[in-house]
Amino acid sequence: MVAKISTLPIEIIQFAISSLEPNDLFSLRLVSRQFNTLTLSQFGKNFETVQVDLSPRKKLHVEISNFHDPGSGAKFDLSRFTLYGKATSEAMNVVLFILAETPVPITALTVKSKFPLRHVGEVDDSPLPLFNISTYVAVCARLEELVFEYGISSSQSRWILTCISHTRRLRKLSLTFVHKKDSFLDRLGSITSLEALEELNRRNARLTRRGFFELIYRNRNTLRTISVANSNLQLCTWAALFSGMHGKFPHLEDFAISFVIEDDDHIIIFPGLEETPVVPGTIGEVKVCDGIAYRSRLIAPTGLAVDLEYLSGENIVFGFHGRGLGMDDLLALLSRTAQRF
Repeated sequence: MVAKISTLPIEIIQFAISSLEPNDLFSLRLVSRQFNTLTLSQFGKNFETVQVDLSPRKKLHVEISNFHDPGSGAKFDLSRFTLYGKATSEAMNVVLFILAETPVPITALTVKSKFPLRHVGEVDDSPLPLFNISTYVAVCARLEELVFEYGISSSQSRWILTCISHTRRLRKLSLTFVHKKDSFLDRLGSITSLEALEELNRRNARLTRRGFFELIYRNRNTLRTISVANSNLQLCTWAALFSGMHGKFPHLEDFAISFVIEDDDHIIIFPGLEETPVVPGTIGEVKVCDGIAYRSRLIAPTGLAVDLEYLSGENIVFGFHGRGLGMDDLLALLSRTAQRF
């Protein structure tokens, strides 16, 4: 009678597992639930990058960042989990299962598309299902950073909203959408657990005063970074939004707006940023990237650093990135001078 390896003492099995090569260790995890459990500790110690072939045409790249923490005595702290590729249902199911069973808490989850962000419409639009609720809560409750940079579709909104609603101490939230018509952010504004955000990024989003302003206002005492790009503001003007923000965000130090519109078709430009006085000698050289021209300057009198964005060959400011002190002065200027083009 041939003995099964699973009948060996656990100490012997774990000793054998500790000597496996990374690829063999990952394969062993897929043999059975028992081996999946037995390999968790070694898996957490050894793996920094894993690539999984989900089908002949779809690949998922998983990256786990490791950090040495002398204070706790732990050699590895698996705190950041990043996916590169198409966020298929099967892939996300595997990821949640791994994250829920990882013995060291994961605090940052990032999903990125292999396509450039300007091609968000090309990413996989398959729905992401709701998973087993205990697994879901175990993963989401400890997240501090949540980044979806792959083009969220309408069919995926429920999954992501549930994920966000289970977080307890989210500091960074970054979302990219397939199109600007989904009312996702209106529903996001009703999640009361989001009240300690430090960084908020939106791309290709549909915004309203109710959904967007209420969310940032609730986090006004903690927000340091706000970025909005390629987004559509409805039922409110950008000038009114800037005016409403003035004097209410004491810690805001990084604020970026790029190619935004109002009511579906009115592009917003910022001529006041081009005309406002600057600190002498601080206007930088024009730099061009992907048809967009950038030029830096320090706005007087506060010395706030601002990068302006122009369409290459044009002198029309359609975006900016402000950094540093004096953000209230910038908001006041924007509220007076933002215009429809």
